[in-house]
Formats: sequence, C-alpha cells, structure tokens
Amino acid sequence: MNRYNNHHYLAFTIGPIYKTLIKARKTRELWAASYVFSLLMRRLLEQLKKLGVTPLLPCTDGTNMDNSPHGAGIWPDRCIVEISSDSLPDVKKLLEDTFTAIQKDLKPGGQVNWSELLSVQILDADWRTAPISIGANTAPDDLIPIHRINRLLDNLELATPYQAIENNNLSNVLGEVIHNLYDVAGFKESKVFIPLSDGTVRLPSLPEIALQDIKHHPDFGENYLEVVQDQLDAKVVSMRSKEGRAKDLDSQKDNEQFYLDLKQVFKSITDQPVIKMRHKYVAVVVADGDFLGKTITAISKGEKQGSIHDFSQNLQAFAARAVQQIVDYHGLPVYAGGDDLLFIAPVSCGDDNVLALCKRLDDAFREKMEDPSLSLSFGVSISYYKHPLGEALATAYELEKQAKAHQILYKEDKPADPKAEWKPRKEKNALSFQVQKHSGQQFGATLWLGSPDSTRLFLELLQPDKGLDEAFLTSAMHKLQELPTLLADAAKNDRLDAFRKHHFNEGGKHDKEYLKNALKLAGAVFEEYGDVLPEKVIEEMNKNPLYSKRKAELLDLHHTNLIFAALRLKQFLIQEDHD
Repeated sequence: MNRYNNHHYLAFTIGPIYKTLIKARKTRELWAASYVFSLLMRRLLEQLKKLGVTPLLPCTDGTNMDNSPHGAGIWPDRCIVEISSDSLPDVKKLLEDTFTAIQKDLKPGGQVNWSELLSVQILDADWRTAPISIGANTAPDDLIPIHRINRLLDNLELATPYQAIENNNLSNVLGEVIHNLYDVAGFKESKVFIPLSDGTVRLPSLPEIALQDIKHHPDFGENYLEVVQDQLDAKVVSMRSKEGRAKDLDSQKDNEQFYLDLKQVFKSITDQPVIKMRHKYVAVVVADGDFLGKTITAISKGEKQGSIHDFSQNLQAFAARAVQQIVDYHGLPVYAGGDDLLFIAPVSCGDDNVLALCKRLDDAFREKMEDPSLSLSFGVSISYYKHPLGEALATAYELEKQAKAHQILYKEDKPADPKAEWKPRKEKNALSFQVQKHSGQQFGATLWLGSPDSTRLFLELLQPDKGLDEAFLTSAMHKLQELPTLLADAAKNDRLDAFRKHHFNEGGKHDKEYLKNALKLAGAVFEEYGDVLPEKVIEEMNKNPLYSKRKAELLDLHHTNLIFAALRLKQFLIQEDHD
C-alpha cells in the first residue's frame, strides 16, 4: 500500500498573474500588478495561520509576514497544506476573510469586488477515501503528493474559464490604489524608492533606471539629480497636491528633454561624451530555478536528505539575498519568490553589467541551496526605454523558456538504440539574452552558466577596456563573422593562435589582448558546448534566414554566434548615443 494513502491536502493557486503583468506600461504598474498577487497570497497564508493550519509550501515558520524586502513581493502563487484532522476548513469563509483583508489594505474609492478581479482556485486532494493511485498517470512520481498536486494545479490553471470581467479593470484599480500598496509593502527606508518632500515615495521610471550609471557616477551624479530627479520629484509632489493621477505626469517629451538637458550640461563639463547608447536601454530579467520540482519530489520520497520545510526556508533565504544583490546593483526588484525572480535593471552600472549580476545570483542560489544539482536559468530582455514594457517582459519570459530548454549533446553519448532517449550531458542553467535596438535590429545568444571558463571569458569581454576603440571592435567583429567555418576549425583543432596571426596581421591587430581573449572564448565554447545540436535548435536555425542561407555547418554557426554576440554586446556598451 502506498504510504501516502489516507492523507488529505488542500492547494491554492492565484492569478491571473502573467496576463496582468504584460499589460504594464510603466515600472509602477508592473510593480503594483506583481505586488498585489504577493499580497493576496500573504493574506491567504495569514488566514490559514489563524485557523492553525501550517502550509507545507511555502514555509511561513519564523518568517515576518509583513516583510517585503525593498518592496519586492516574496510570496508565491501556490500554497499546499495538509489537513491533519477530519474537519475541513471553511474554504468559503477563508476566501471571504482574505478578500476582506485585501479591501482593508487597499481602501480604493468605492467598494471593489476583489474576488472578481483576483482569482483563487482550490484543489481538494483527499486520498483518505480513495487511494492516491486512482487517477495517477504512468509516471511513478505521480504517486508522490506534492508532485501530483503541482501537476493537477497546472491542469487547473490551463482549464481556467474565460471571465467576462477582464483584468483591464484590475489594472485600472491598481492605478488608483498604488499609494496604499506602497504603504502595505512598508519599505520607507529602502533606497530603491525615491522619497519626496511631502513624505510620500515614488518608483523610478524606465529612463531613470536606464540612467542609474550616471546617477551613481562620482563626477556626474549631482548633475543628474539636478536635471532629472529633482525636477521630476517636484512635478510628482505638485500633481499629488492637486489630486492628479499618475498617468497625467507621463510624457515621452519630458523623458527626451531630460536626455537633451543632460547632454547640454555635460558639454560644459567635459569634451568626452557621457551619455552612451546603453543609457537609453533597460534590462527586464526573469529567472527560474532548475530541477526544483524533481528535488522536492526526491525529498518527499526520502531519496535526498532534508525536509520540505528546510528546503523552503533555504529558498526564502536566497530570495532575501537576491533582492539585496539587485538593489546593490541599483536595479528595481519586482518579485523574489524563492527561485523565481523578476526585476528591471540598468544594462550596466560602473564597471558592472546585468549579465554579471545574473551570474552572481546563480552563484548565490547554489550556495544557499547547498545542492550542486540546483541552479537558475535566466531570460534577459534589453530594450529601448520607449519600447513597450509589457512586450519586453513577454520577451524575457520567452527567453527564460529558451534557457530552460538548453542542452549540451555529444556524438559519443548517442545511444545505439535509435528509439532510446539521447540524454544530454548538461542542461538548463543557462542565460538567454536579446538586445532589441531602437532601430529594429536585434541580436542575442544563450550562455551556459554551468561552464566556469566560457562564462568567465564571456563576462570579461564585457568589462571596461581603455585600450579598446569601437573601430577596432567593429572591424574584428565583421571579420570573424565572415569566417565562421575557419574560426570553428581553428577552435576545434587548437589552431587559434595561427588563425589570429594570419587573419589579423595588419597594423599589429593580432596582438590586441581583447582579440586574444575573444578567441580564447571560441576555444572554450567549442570544447564545452557539445558537438551536436538539439533538434529544436536545428529547427529554429533553419527557420532563420541568417543561418539557413549560410554555407557553414549549423553547429559552427551556433557556437561562433556566442562569440559574435559577446562582441556586439560589448560594442553596444561602449557605443555613443547619436540621437
């Protein structure tokens, strides 16, 4: 008999999260849309606690329920509890009390029916009267309660019926109550949010996030405050004193004027261009844990040491650390629910950059979870500050899916039986990024974070280099793009020095340290990224005319693209703004 028979579970899932998030146009709208769902789960957990019910997931023991580090939402969209007695909680009253608490928190003008705007779906998994094997699929893990419950919640979310009341209404309501959300989040001392003279706070706009590098520059920070932040603060205070709406403040013309005014000020200070192209772009980052479900199942089965409680506590500890790392980088943390992260950040800040931040977050996750099989995968969407925020977010989620699908295959591992599964040596733990330029051009690649050498070399190519000029970088990039087959052959056969000296022999270019490091990256990629492409990657490349019309092997084009992407990203980081 299965040891999980005679157990009774309740599970809750909330929404509609994604559909609400992608409607956001401003940073405050994205933050509010995310935070209200975290608040909903927080109030639901508090009601459960009043009933003496302790969730299996997420862990609430020893956690300050009122804590929202730097205003980031920390509570997930799912909750699983085990019912230890014969009496089932009054679920209807539980939800009524939860929505009453939300109403008290947000106090919008007029009465809002939050139960129509926010969805809470409930799964009653009662295996006391029917064995857990009833309704299970053929996978052995489907007899493990948490695994089975999560699968059923997935199905429940997919089967969510269309509601006549669309979450457009939710977006409108959130616009009215955002200041109450600020108060509930309780982050008055956080440097993420900008304090105003009337005692209120505000969130930075997209161009303000893009300009964090200038704001925190020791030579130009005061100019930024005078030209941008002080003027915007005064406008916000004036608007609020007249009970104006936040949307009345929004103006692309104002944003453009900030950049023009900054340029004018800097012209009187230095002959060198201060505003770079990157200062008009922001990064929207989505991260998700790898193999979390398998690990929780293994812990439940006793195949891994520890408890679900301790595992959940480790996730919370990581989330708090991740938020601090994002804030230290001068980014805006929107959500940090364990292994799930969502934040907006400047592309670079000082000598640092957003991809290096992602690597540090992955390192912190591994350290906190104390399990070498666990990691993070990232989707990083870099776009112009005028680009629709919802589209940038949707792109980040697609890129994160692409990173989760990352695999490294080798010919020698191919099974003899053609029907057998070809198991990758490595998978997931990747970072897929895309730069969507204002001109419409885009580029990107997938970086495998599990490779210490190639990741280090890639990130080193993005570091400031005073001896590097844009003309040399552009020339080197174009030449390498013309020679993918020769570059691949040199990388595979340890002939990169000969390749460098032969093809970059004019004017001593072959001695440039930057070029040597770029070719070292090529060698590391061909050594560590496998010698077979997954079928899905081949299908996507064949659809792309940039690859399908090239005579080179797809593997060579795929691997060398990472080197080209590194050089193009470096070019983007140092390029002057010509607007």
